[in-house]
Amino acid sequence: MNISIRFTAICIAVLLIFPALLNACSCFLIENDGNVVVGRNFDWFSGDAVVLVNKHGVTKYALVMPPDTPANWQSRYGSITVNQIGRDWPMEGINEAGLFVANLWLSETVYPEPDQRPAVSDLQWIQYQLDVNKSVDEVISSDSVIRIAKTSTPLHFFVADAEGNAAVIEFIDGRQVVHAGKDMPYRTITNSTYDNSLQFLQEQDIFGGDSAFVQSSRSRNRFVEVASRIEEYSKQDSEPITDYATGILDSVKIPKQDGWSCMYDITGKTMSFKSVESPEIRTVDITSFHFDCSFPVQYIDLETDKVGDVTSLFKDYTVDMNIKQAFECFKIYSENGVAENTPESVIEAIARQPFGFECVSGGEK
Repeated sequence: MNISIRFTAICIAVLLIFPALLNACSCFLIENDGNVVVGRNFDWFSGDAVVLVNKHGVTKYALVMPPDTPANWQSRYGSITVNQIGRDWPMEGINEAGLFVANLWLSETVYPEPDQRPAVSDLQWIQYQLDVNKSVDEVISSDSVIRIAKTSTPLHFFVADAEGNAAVIEFIDGRQVVHAGKDMPYRTITNSTYDNSLQFLQEQDIFGGDSAFVQSSRSRNRFVEVASRIEEYSKQDSEPITDYATGILDSVKIPKQDGWSCMYDITGKTMSFKSVESPEIRTVDITSFHFDCSFPVQYIDLETDKVGDVTSLFKDYTVDMNIKQAFECFKIYSENGVAENTPESVIEAIARQPFGFECVSGGEK
């Protein structure tokens, strides 16, 4: 098959995955005494995913539809990511420099029109940022050199770094819109635009408005709930910050939804996760991994039955495992009315693609 035709088929298949992905995610940053913690709920119909250890020193390329020019880059940083489709298509993750990136559904999203910048898909944009950047400012600035393909899934992104900086990056009417610093008074986001969420918050009585606030799983109500709880913590901060962050995640978890909850202690360099199917907390020591690409990519099932510190339980991740993950993922999607009848050849091509990347010298040591 002609390579451009194959890439087109692959990209179309991936894009078909997500139109029904009206997930109800929540993400936030909380800190005290220099400790920076990010919490994230991914609420959907499936919690099936793997936690992957990605390497630095790897040359990569994007899969996008013609006439877009695919981006090419080399990873400077290793990372830990949560992936459903498979390797290099993460929903969220953190790199060894402490940069965190996650996606959340946003129906209002309109990506830029094709221009001279090379393009990546929405999920590969996350991996790109974790591969090459270490700060929120660098992620924001990357818009000048790379763009998300216009046909990608409508998402916005929560970004945080080791310095406690945070940003919400949205694409509205074809341009990047950033909320950070003084333009981001509450460091949280759900599934409405930040402006819309902030306006709703200001109307609620618990923030000085005239409307009686009602707890709800609706997007803007979750935004207010998280913002309120973060404010409460800033006034007392007596509870351990990681315990408090876990409580926030539990308070805005969507009932009867599957998915997962992850907490990233950026300062302590640990990641914790749990799912509906496996509700006990597992913890990973980010500093314990070999991120050089001369070592194999490793993984653990997000729904592993092991609990506590699972760092030592990661195993080498093979192309056959990635193919199996991709097929299982597409099967779950299809059973829920998403990406039905995707050709097996396309699924396998998606799964094999990252195993064709080249390991070269470079990256953080």
